[in-house]
Amino acid sequence: MIVAIRHILKHSIRARLIAMTGAIVVAVVCLLTCVMALLGASSLRQESDAQLAQSLGQSAALLGNFIEVRESALDQWAVHPLVDAMFGDPEVAGIFVPNLHNFFGKIRAQEPWLSQVFLVQDQQVLYSDDQRFEFSRDGNGVAAGLALIGRLPARGASVLDLRRLRAGPSQQVLLLKRPVFKDGRPLPGASVVLLLDFAQIQQKLFGQIRIGHSGFVSIAASDLSGKVVLPAQPGLVGSERGDFRQASAAWRSWSDIPERYGSIVFRRQHLDGTPFAIVGVASRDDIRASVLRLVALSAALGLLALLFGVCCAIYFAGRLTGPILTLTLKAEQLARYHAGEADAATPSGRMPKVDGLDRHDELGRLAHSFARLQAAIHDKIALIENQNQLLTTQDARTQELNQSLERKVQERTGQLQQALLAQQAFGEQLQEKNRELDRLSITDRLTGLCNRLRLDQVLDDEIKRYQRCGTPFALVLLDVDHFKRVNDTFGHQAGDIVLAEMADLLATGTRALDVVGRWGGEEFLLVCRDTELDGAALLAGKLREQIAGHLFRVGGGKTCSFGVTSVAPGDTLAQMIARADRALYRSKAGGRDRVELEGGPDGAGKAAAPAVAAAAASAAQAGAAGPAQPAGQVPA
Repeated sequence: MIVAIRHILKHSIRARLIAMTGAIVVAVVCLLTCVMALLGASSLRQESDAQLAQSLGQSAALLGNFIEVRESALDQWAVHPLVDAMFGDPEVAGIFVPNLHNFFGKIRAQEPWLSQVFLVQDQQVLYSDDQRFEFSRDGNGVAAGLALIGRLPARGASVLDLRRLRAGPSQQVLLLKRPVFKDGRPLPGASVVLLLDFAQIQQKLFGQIRIGHSGFVSIAASDLSGKVVLPAQPGLVGSERGDFRQASAAWRSWSDIPERYGSIVFRRQHLDGTPFAIVGVASRDDIRASVLRLVALSAALGLLALLFGVCCAIYFAGRLTGPILTLTLKAEQLARYHAGEADAATPSGRMPKVDGLDRHDELGRLAHSFARLQAAIHDKIALIENQNQLLTTQDARTQELNQSLERKVQERTGQLQQALLAQQAFGEQLQEKNRELDRLSITDRLTGLCNRLRLDQVLDDEIKRYQRCGTPFALVLLDVDHFKRVNDTFGHQAGDIVLAEMADLLATGTRALDVVGRWGGEEFLLVCRDTELDGAALLAGKLREQIAGHLFRVGGGKTCSFGVTSVAPGDTLAQMIARADRALYRSKAGGRDRVELEGGPDGAGKAAAPAVAAAAASAAQAGAAGPAQPAGQVPA
């Protein structure tokens, strides 16, 4: 068999050309198939890692926002009038229990992850929204669960097992704790405690997020003992589920979380300042299946390319060697003609025209025939002329092909330029949309003023500028007097109209460098840059007069109470906000429609000016400010 193949290759150009072309095609197709499979696998792995990193980043932002919103709500509950009443006279506090049940019941209906709310003072439960909850007790009868809560920090989030607070099944909860403030100061031993169901948070925030076919995103937290805990996880089946259970059971700290374990891949991202992290779990089989499909597809395409290449090799080899074989036959006929041998294939009087080369194959036979045709020079010249004519025709065809190719290149260039222009227009539209999204993210939708997020950014910038350069600034906190009457009398839409008009008055009554924003509800905050306390007091007095003299579309005239403070050495934003809030509290308690000032951390509060106090007193006598309030209580 091998000898026969070697004989064929030695004596046939066609066989050698087919074998050589086939070998080249096989080598190129195999190489390209391997390269495509490797590049595709690498691309799939990179894409999977990028998707996992993006999911972790988005999930971390979502969890951070969730915790921030819960902490903000807890801060508001800590200063709520109903909560304040529960820490007052015990005989009177029982009156407010139904109202508290109704208040927290509405919140629980909107937030299914809310497990329990407590009001605690000196390791005693003053209020619980679920009376069936009983704290576990030790041998001395002291509530061990309450003692554990008392040892936790006054602020921040903690994760613990519910069995540490009461007897019952194991359940991971998120505990948030805030001190209760009374008259602007924290009440000793008093706090609001909020328990959130860890599994419910996982289900609501990340229950629908999937990575690949069976991967998921999960919250992980370090509990009070330092152990890493996770809620129950859906999604994984088969070997992945077993691998995940074995891996998570061995976690005692963050360093115990591996990047790979068996058939699954782990990625994590910590939330700074919290005991939480986001853990992404992906199945390696998802990536492997995609890679195998790509390899199979590449192999199939390579096989098709191989078959196509071999067929093309056979076809073009026949096209190339066919004329040579024909010329060989003609040369043999010419030899027989000159030798006077009879040949039925050669008509009488007609001599074949041939050309050749001295070789051992078909061309070699042509060379042997040429040795017998040296006298036929004129036929050879005729053959050369025919070849020249053929070359001229081929040159003309080549020129036509070049011209056609140039036209196609020009058309393709025009299409690419149009595509580039379209892409540039799309990029400009995308930039415009991004700018609009940035504006909306820092703007309150109702009033068009800065929202709470933007105010926090401005306050942080100003306190840093003061600490770095000593540039002063002041805060004006104002609240619409008797705003609840507008909502109760005319409805919440009418209240929104009043807030929008109030925002317009504040925006037009302040300087361009001042920042005006909605602090929350009917409260507004003014950040007066490059302004001392007296300047801010003058601005507050001017705004008070403008608001009192304005006739609103709904409800007629309105007034506002103002609290003013300015930055002082050693100040923090929390201290400044607390001072402005205390000044606003005194303005409310003093009869509303007033401007109250409070200086630095040790400064005493005072009214803005005698004229302001006189105007407020006369308004109170005329009944314009509403019914009188009992001493020690702040009206809405």
